Amino acid sequence: MASQRDLEMPYSYDFWSAMWLISVVAGRSVVIPRPRIPVFMNWYILFISESGVTRKSTAVNNATKLARAVIKELDDHVELIECKTTPETLEWRLQKLSMEYQQAYAAISIKELVNFLGKERYTQQMPGLLTDLYDSPELRTGGGTLLRGPMLLRNVFVSFLAASTPSWLLRNINPDVIEGGFTSRCLFIYTERRKKKVSWPKEVDPAEIEKEKQALVKQLTTIAKDARKRKQVEMSDGALSTLKTWYKSKPEHRDPFRASFETREDDHVLRLAGCLAINDHTWTVTEEHVRTGIRLINEVKEDGAKIFAGGLVSDERLRAIDRVRRELVNAAPGVVSQSDLLKSVKNFIKSRELRIVLEVMHELGMVTRFSLPGQPGCRPTTAWRATNIIADDDAIANIIDGMEPDR
Repeated sequence: MASQRDLEMPYSYDFWSAMWLISVVAGRSVVIPRPRIPVFMNWYILFISESGVTRKSTAVNNATKLARAVIKELDDHVELIECKTTPETLEWRLQKLSMEYQQAYAAISIKELVNFLGKERYTQQMPGLLTDLYDSPELRTGGGTLLRGPMLLRNVFVSFLAASTPSWLLRNINPDVIEGGFTSRCLFIYTERRKKKVSWPKEVDPAEIEKEKQALVKQLTTIAKDARKRKQVEMSDGALSTLKTWYKSKPEHRDPFRASFETREDDHVLRLAGCLAINDHTWTVTEEHVRTGIRLINEVKEDGAKIFAGGLVSDERLRAIDRVRRELVNAAPGVVSQSDLLKSVKNFIKSRELRIVLEVMHELGMVTRFSLPGQPGCRPTTAWRATNIIADDDAIANIIDGMEPDR
């Protein structure tokens, strides 16, 4: 976190980037030996904010650079995945690692989640695959293709870091994905506040930056080597007592996101407490580690609920605006009358709301308005044509902002 002190990203991004890096170097070697259900240190972490607000891609990029340097230093057969891939390709790469090294370790780092869990049909199975891999199975068989045969993965360990916008998540993470358990395994780090605003970063000697980087690499390398020797993080009596007391009294919610998340909440608390103990080089979870874990994971849960439980914007409005946008984009020969557009979207949006959406789109430069001659004796017809701006990743979020009452 100290190495990011002069950059704009939120403190929460710095902290969770550090947790992800500890996860990457600890690997499957380290476990909290909970009876029957051991807890490994792998994270699925997503930084969430609207585009350009909190420099989330920069945060992912900085963590990835450090992970790349550590992985190279360790030569520990960890696959660093930084670009779009299919579920089949990911499985095949993990199987290749299993065959060569008897372990399938992958660190996935994606600056834009849309590039990893896109809308293409071949990527729609990725949340299901990541859900299967999350518990770090010792042996996973099945699946595969006719060409390559069945898949056999050994000693799986996948840690995931990515960034996205709330509007993209709401359009693409549907109820089936939530109920399927993917979101309960993810930490959605949602914030719209940077730690500071820096218009002109102060000049720093490149040698000092490199020195600080090498110090971090050395720290993480030490953690990796200790992890291979120690094998597990112990629980103190006080930590165990605190965990049990909290677990018996923790609230239970009914909304789909929190109800699903709470089935894994104790895992997240233990995992975070374990990473904090590793960071302290004590390798023993204390009462304070557990309390910190409970507090931070609860914050993450409530922030996730703001996204998925309707705290930011309703699913219905997102679907309606997205449908209007798609009708405009797909219009042939490019211009569509307002009356024809209303006929296409009338099951999703009322005529008054459609007029508001079109006016906001027009102000944002997403559409151009035309006046077409009407039938003899009739008034001209209003028509619309989409511009390139309408295809931007943050287009829907900008439309929603433009429709807010305080606008």
